[in-house]
Amino acid sequence: GRHLLGTDPLGRDILSSLMHSTQSEFLLGILTAVVTVVIATAVGAASAYFGGWTDTILMRIADLAIMMPTVSLLIVLGALFSLNFFSLALALGILSGLGATAVVVKSQALSIKVKPYIEAARGAGGSHFHIIVSHIIPNLLPIGLLYMMFTVTAAIFSEAVLSFFGILNIRMSWGIMIFTAQSGGYLLGGVTYWWLLVPAGLSITLLCGSFYLVGRGLDQVVNPRLRAR
Repeated sequence: GRHLLGTDPLGRDILSSLMHSTQSEFLLGILTAVVTVVIATAVGAASAYFGGWTDTILMRIADLAIMMPTVSLLIVLGALFSLNFFSLALALGILSGLGATAVVVKSQALSIKVKPYIEAARGAGGSHFHIIVSHIIPNLLPIGLLYMMFTVTAAIFSEAVLSFFGILNIRMSWGIMIFTAQSGGYLLGGVTYWWLLVPAGLSITLLCGSFYLVGRGLDQVVNPRLRAR
């Protein structure tokens, strides 16, 4: 009765580990998403507004970020540096913010750049910084919020993979719980030792799925084509 979900091979309570990891996973996802949105919005707005060499350089950086295998790159970084939740969130946010999210935000910024109020602000003597911050970025926030939800899912999945490989320098996470079961030889035990695998695996699935569903719901609100339907 003192261990409602049993204990792991080291005698630690599964439910306590599960609850302790939930807060860290949630904060990791939110922090990664915030970093992604800030970088992607700034890069996309600057690339669309200035064009020319600025657009070329930023989009080539985005192409490089998209081509890089994220998990493999994080494994290399984990071997070179001591990765914790904060540094992992920062690395994931930079990779995602400079990659596909920036390309999507830029495409939206291009449609905003030709709006009449942008031309009016430019004709009224507004500086580049004022036009970007006051007119373009506020109109990019809805799509940034949408991709923020999808980034959370990728961050939680990446953390679980890296924790399973024992690369992250953290005390406890859902990935570490699965790694502990694997190191004890229980990973291929099927349903016999279900309490060692199902709680952590189900938590990863449900949290990623919940943020994905929120993102899909926001897509119907943010996307003009879906909203028209």
